[in-house]
Amino acid sequence: MATYIIVSIFILFIIVTFVCGIKVIKAGEVGVVERLGKFKKTIQPGVNIITPFIDKVRIVSVKSNTISNSIIWVTSDEKAIKFEFSVTYRVVDPVKACYNINDLNRSAAYISAAALKAPIEKTNYDEIQKSTKKIISEWGQELEKRLSNWGCELVNLDIENIERTESANIPSTFYKKHTQDASITDEKYDSINENPIKS
Repeated sequence: MATYIIVSIFILFIIVTFVCGIKVIKAGEVGVVERLGKFKKTIQPGVNIITPFIDKVRIVSVKSNTISNSIIWVTSDEKAIKFEFSVTYRVVDPVKACYNINDLNRSAAYISAAALKAPIEKTNYDEIQKSTKKIISEWGQELEKRLSNWGCELVNLDIENIERTESANIPSTFYKKHTQDASITDEKYDSINENPIKS
């Protein structure tokens, strides 16, 4: 009886080990394998063999992801403007996406809005509509730099709507604080990882 129990446990252990050693990655995903907490390799879609109980796999989507958002920024002549925009990006370096940023989707959504600040604050209200292409170009350059550090590439971006807001009569001290707060939070994302993975 004891022998039967031991053999059964052994067989069960073999089955569990075999199952744990197989990792299926779906299309549009890449697996980042960590061994004992350290990066080991990446695995592609399909059936992959890993070391059971030692390897851990983090799944990273490499499909295009679109962010639709809106933000109020202030022009050089202190007019509050609401921008509705969309940004599409995708992961091209799963390792950077795992280790250079915490919560990639949330951070990309925030920085997409924050990066729009610089070209807006040096443009006056009357020039906004005329300068849309220039604003998108400068905005895109800043986004590409940020996203590249996080292992992503910019696929597309667009300003879908621009409108003056009712908050335009708020005193200029509000605008200064608003833009300063945005800069402080922006710096948080610059230093989100003290030792980022470089290209």
